[in-house]
Amino acid sequence: MKPLPFILSETDDWAVVIKDHGMPTAPLKEGEQGTLLSWFLEHYPSCSAVYGKKNIEKGLLHRLDTDTSGCVLIAKNQSAYDYLVQAQDKGQFIKRYRALCNTHPLPGFPRSPVQVAQGSSLNLAITSLFRPWGPGRKAVRPVFTKDCRGECSSKVYTTLLESLEKTHTGTDESFLAQCVLTHGFRHQIRCHLASIGYPISGDRLYNDKPGDGPLCLWAYELTFPDPTTEKKVCVSFQLPDKMSQ
Repeated sequence: MKPLPFILSETDDWAVVIKDHGMPTAPLKEGEQGTLLSWFLEHYPSCSAVYGKKNIEKGLLHRLDTDTSGCVLIAKNQSAYDYLVQAQDKGQFIKRYRALCNTHPLPGFPRSPVQVAQGSSLNLAITSLFRPWGPGRKAVRPVFTKDCRGECSSKVYTTLLESLEKTHTGTDESFLAQCVLTHGFRHQIRCHLASIGYPISGDRLYNDKPGDGPLCLWAYELTFPDPTTEKKVCVSFQLPDKMSQ
């Protein structure tokens, strides 16, 4: 049985909700159940009046992939949503992730031109366009050249790799990556880490040796300005044991 979501922190304007892996963030159609948003609206039905990027998404400020765990920010009223969207556009909504990675290049996968040196403080920017890929367009691929043939994202996206530290899980050597986003694209961190030869453990789209466990990607911290006080808010959640070793 999957753990239920829960509210990590909230005010009258917003809530940070913890989502477990395997749960979609948003519905694909009106009335769909089993998503993080449907759970939230059951507990806060008045928040269904918020009109978001799509009406079906209500006050969601961002999404996590279905297989990704961690923090999601939801606005509780329209004025808070509008304020936070503007903050997002200005790069004031900062999302921090940690990922448990393997270390091997993927055959045929586009390689990032950046050079990676292991260390506790990298601050390495991985930047690309993205294009859909594979059966049903379920995956994406990074495009590291301005000459993008075919369908590509309309703008460039950057993943800041803050650190990459060696760790051990059982008998296997792994690496714990810490990444930062201000603007995100679908599967961005998963794809960017694979492009530098550090695919995420449990990733069945971007790792040809994913192992048996779930995707080890955790959105553990959100920083954003409060709509009422305009002061910076930082909300974080402790990582699962297997990702904090």
